[in-house]
Amino acid sequence: VLVEARFSRQDDQLTGRPLGEFPEEIEVEDAAALLIEDLAANARAEAELPDILARDLSADPSLAIARWSQEHGVSRATAWRQFTSAYGVDVAAYRAEARARHAWRLIASTRDALAHIAAAAGFSDQPHMSRAVKALTGRTPGDWRRATSIQDRTVTAL
Repeated sequence: VLVEARFSRQDDQLTGRPLGEFPEEIEVEDAAALLIEDLAANARAEAELPDILARDLSADPSLAIARWSQEHGVSRATAWRQFTSAYGVDVAAYRAEARARHAWRLIASTRDALAHIAAAAGFSDQPHMSRAVKALTGRTPGDWRRATSIQDRTVTAL
């Protein structure tokens, strides 16, 4: 059985196929297979979105979710909802933790001033960063700095 396939631009956007990629006439079974293939690909891509967003937030805690969502073809609300469902925390909480982890790494690995680290990690000020790092690790940035300083002196003495 042959069916005539007429696809509008909207249909092509939904399937992701460029215009003209569909034959004029197609077997029903082939059409069904194409539809199932496209639906499966879209489901896989949607399932990966929370992980992609988590990776991108870890790399850049100041990432704009609205822009990210637009670039990935989903609404901000959808991205937020899928992320929360997958990770058990909302994007804002994840972002805050990613920012604190970034600051913590800089505190432990550089000798930069804490105020500079706070600015580099996207905090409004040093006390804001200090509270976030302490909430994450249980220790203040000053405690971490002193601990790494003692380690550095011990390694140098050996």
